[in-house]
Amino acid sequence: MSKPDPPSLISPEEIRQLLHDDLGLEVDTIVPIRSGAWSSAVGITTRHGDYVMRFSRTDEDFRRDQFVARFAGLNLPIPRVLGIGQIDSNWWCLSERVPGIHLDDLNAADLAATIPSLADMLIAMRSVDASGTLGYGGLDAAGNGRFESFGDQLLEIAKDVLERREDSRYDTLQQHPQALATLERGVETLQHQVQFLSSSRQLIHMDTLNYNLNVQNNRVSGVYDWGCAMWGDAVYDLAWFAFWEPWYPQWQGVHLAESIIDLVGIQGDHADERLACCKLHIGLDHIRYNAFTRNIGSLERVAEATERLLDEIG
Repeated sequence: MSKPDPPSLISPEEIRQLLHDDLGLEVDTIVPIRSGAWSSAVGITTRHGDYVMRFSRTDEDFRRDQFVARFAGLNLPIPRVLGIGQIDSNWWCLSERVPGIHLDDLNAADLAATIPSLADMLIAMRSVDASGTLGYGGLDAAGNGRFESFGDQLLEIAKDVLERREDSRYDTLQQHPQALATLERGVETLQHQVQFLSSSRQLIHMDTLNYNLNVQNNRVSGVYDWGCAMWGDAVYDLAWFAFWEPWYPQWQGVHLAESIIDLVGIQGDHADERLACCKLHIGLDHIRYNAFTRNIGSLERVAEATERLLDEIG
């Protein structure tokens, strides 16, 4: 896990000239909007429509967005990518801007009304045609994963923990021994749990509760930022809602994860074990991530949640 340098600043004049020269678009307005962890973004309005333009030091996430857009449909509204290119040391990506507000910003009543559409989205996602692609785990620009099984993808974290202790994140973890103990215990448990995973090659977003999903009129109106997308056991996206639900106290009483799991269902055997396995990986991955970014409050909270999960797994 390495964080690329942030993109350098691009002036509005440069953006206008770039879009005119490369895509023939005449820009009306440019406004800053919420940016991602590795990129910055602006909203673009033209007489042809509204767009989002993102800038990053790497084009990898943009290529994944471009690939996954082929699966867009009524219940899986993925913005179309209009162009990808370079300006100075930055990569840029222009895509359609989707209407609505972020799922994360919904109140409890609106979230409850949106759950059926969320379930439809997850069913559509796990049902996409994976033929023409190979492998499991994170997608490359051609839509292929680099692992022979989904378990191999999840167990990369074990390799990381065991082989990269010189990484700066371990300096942070040494100062938080309980989090480090949870990480090491969790890796051992994960090595046993992956045996239960399905061998299906289903599309996984892996980041739906992080301002990457828009809702309008209680329907999912846009699913974007597919930089973490993987092929594997689709129970992972169900586990995502289950793990992170406690982080949203405004949704108390909605029972988000339980409701979604009831509507979507878990195909195949060992449903409970697979759900626990994916929740465990989410916890371990974010102990590692928060140590790397030195977000101590989140590190401690995620470690506590992961420790409770380990006690449940036994």
